[in-house]
Amino acid sequence: MGNAVFEKAIGEIPESSEEQDIKAQQLFSALVEKNEIKVYQLVELDVHELLNNNPQVLPEIFEMMPDHVIEPKEVVYRAKTVDLKVGKIFSVTYYYDYPEKPIRFTVVFKGHDGGAKVLGLFVTSDQIKPVNENK
Repeated sequence: MGNAVFEKAIGEIPESSEEQDIKAQQLFSALVEKNEIKVYQLVELDVHELLNNNPQVLPEIFEMMPDHVIEPKEVVYRAKTVDLKVGKIFSVTYYYDYPEKPIRFTVVFKGHDGGAKVLGLFVTSDQIKPVNENK
């Protein structure tokens, strides 16, 4: 019974829209290219303010990025939430399967309607440790 109430309250979590996927890929490409101007063009003003107030953030993200762009392998996470400050948001995490350093790239979009206004982004580098079978 509890799950049914929860599912009704949240509603079904939709797939990301084509517009969102395109915007996310453009943003990922801008990060790989270390193109700060393009990053700023693709995100909303709130993100500009955050980046301006924390000038070390973009260089740190740029350092984590690989040296070339590939297509994401899959979407590994989607969530519809309501933030008390900004309202409805939709988060999508894309998995990029780079051989030595897989990347999880999360983009936070405004609203639950499939729009592509970017309110946030997160980059996580998965560290692959080789298995030593001789131990």
